[in-house]
Amino acid sequence: MPAGFHFVRVHSRESAQGYALAADNANTMNRLALMPAVFLFVALGACTPSYVVPHSGVTPVITLPGGAAGTTLALDAANQTAVVTVSETGYSGTFTAQSSATAVATVSPASGTSFTVTAIGAGTATVSFVDASGNVAQLTVTVTITGGVVSLTTRTALVPYS
Repeated sequence: MPAGFHFVRVHSRESAQGYALAADNANTMNRLALMPAVFLFVALGACTPSYVVPHSGVTPVITLPGGAAGTTLALDAANQTAVVTVSETGYSGTFTAQSSATAVATVSPASGTSFTVTAIGAGTATVSFVDASGNVAQLTVTVTITGGVVSLTTRTALVPYS
């Protein structure tokens, strides 16, 4: 990249055009090169170049309780919890997390690298972990409620006999 250029990542051609117009209006743009669809190079005069490298195509890794990597988690009681961590080679940011079925399992916090999965009710939920570049790892959570209390009430009825 030529000296004095900054690399700016934008998410659409419209955003790139808006950025170019703003730079042109500020009379700070000397040269503009629009790369395929989403990348923009803007010359800002004497400056130190900074680069943003797209981080795509990498699958985050989910580490389950006990330290093994995996994509499935089984819980067998309501309110049972498991702490999972999410990481990704070359990525030091946070992940967002969301459960597909909050009546089965919830996940908290909504953003971070360490998450608590809580069993709510019987069934299956998919917890998705997404990094800032849109890379996704999914954890299938199966909740089977095996415990519980069964109570029986007996009643005696007196029936007259003739």
